[in-house]
Amino acid sequence: RAHVGFGRERRVAVHARAAPAGRGGHQTVELSAFVPKRLKNLSPEGLPLLVILHGLLGNSNNWRSMLTRPDCCPGMYTVSLDLRNHGKSGWAQTNSFAEMSDDVMEFAEGFGVREASLIGHSMGGKVAMHLALQYPEKVRSLVVVDIAPVDYAGSMMHETILQGMASLDLSLIASTADAREKLKDFVPDAAVREFVLTNLTLDAVSKKYAWKVNLDVLVASIRDGSLSSFPVAPGARYDGPCLFIRGARSGYMKEEYTARILELFPKAEFETLESGHWPHAEVPNDFLSIINDWFMRPENQGDADQVGADFFPRT
Repeated sequence: RAHVGFGRERRVAVHARAAPAGRGGHQTVELSAFVPKRLKNLSPEGLPLLVILHGLLGNSNNWRSMLTRPDCCPGMYTVSLDLRNHGKSGWAQTNSFAEMSDDVMEFAEGFGVREASLIGHSMGGKVAMHLALQYPEKVRSLVVVDIAPVDYAGSMMHETILQGMASLDLSLIASTADAREKLKDFVPDAAVREFVLTNLTLDAVSKKYAWKVNLDVLVASIRDGSLSSFPVAPGARYDGPCLFIRGARSGYMKEEYTARILELFPKAEFETLESGHWPHAEVPNDFLSIINDWFMRPENQGDADQVGADFFPRT
């Protein structure tokens, strides 16, 4: 079973049991997670589980401000994960959606969960969709944020960003401001540049800067199509409740993708927010209002007894 301990801050040491090989024969990695401190004194027994998955170059902290709000998804036990090769989770030499889905499954099964609801943004949205299509009986409901189940091979933005990160000689970086200046040529957008810099960390021992993400593997995964494509098994379909949230100023959710979405997710509903690619960060109140209303429907939240008695040890 998973070990849980609430830390001094709001970061929680949550790690699923790592199996030698995942369901699809993949090597799984330990995933780190964030659980808001407001849930510390609540028993998760009988609470529907909600797992949140970040996008490329993100981590569980991207959802911290929303998850710590007392009005966030009431009645659900919310967990935000670091996916493989990101944040505090384990690194691996490959980074496919099948592998990331198996990591999440191992995490959930480590807690004795029979089913869970998922929210996934961008890359995390693709992981959530893949998991729902591969293991539909394990997914109670699904929210996908500003991404579609299509091939995005035409976009080179992420590869350019990753190349810019890899081009920095971190041994010569004296400060975050120094890194910010050197990234300008590769990441001209100031907001995106600040997002990228959340991955820069100063080692407490060496006093040198390092990236929190596994850059070499992420670059290779973009180039070989592991992260840009979206392979689907013949006949795969998820018939559960599903909500797609689109940013009106984002180019990731085009009208032409609707038919493919409905082919794979026939019960899909759609909402549009006045935002770019990060609606949960750009218009958090509107975003939270939508997901709260949606999860309030009994069919979307899950059964009260879905979590086993040993989901978390009592403290």
